[in-house]
Amino acid sequence: MSTGHNYNEVLRTIDSLQLTREHPVCTPANWMTGEDIFIKPEVSLNEASERFVKGFLEIRNWFRLTAVPD
Repeated sequence: MSTGHNYNEVLRTIDSLQLTREHPVCTPANWMTGEDIFIKPEVSLNEASERFVKGFLEIRNWFRLTAVPD
């Protein structure tokens, strides 16, 4: 008996784990590499400005979106 695999989902999960290990961000459900991500709420506005030089969209102080850092 074998177990089915969705390799795209496995790769997406690995990409997300690597990204969130290196940066204070979260990836949304069904996130695909290259799409915008969330900045963790505990990151201050000053720290976010320094860390995310491409800029970010602040909807609330706990809800900010940014492009994937380089």
